[in-house]
Amino acid sequence: MRIEDVQLGQVAGDLSALRDRVIGNVATFTPLNWLEPGAESGIQALCATDAGSINLDFLPSIDPDYSLQNYDLMIHYQDIHGRARHTKIRIGKDGVEIVSRG
Repeated sequence: MRIEDVQLGQVAGDLSALRDRVIGNVATFTPLNWLEPGAESGIQALCATDAGSINLDFLPSIDPDYSLQNYDLMIHYQDIHGRARHTKIRIGKDGVEIVSRG
């Protein structure tokens, strides 16, 4: 499973202190090689800054209680038959919505 990089706009929560240090405001997610059906797993997000990559607490920026905007997350994965699939999720200040899948 792979999540495409996300262009961050206004960051929320603890990231607001980094606002001036973030270059390009891009969150990059580590890929997940295997996930059992019905299982859950955390995914780490990294952000490029003038000091290099940092661990990014992306949650405040997508939590409807704190988010300042919406973000589209494009998730690519294979189903149990090995077919390539994708799901686009809009998440942020307006909540969570599945935009498309295929």
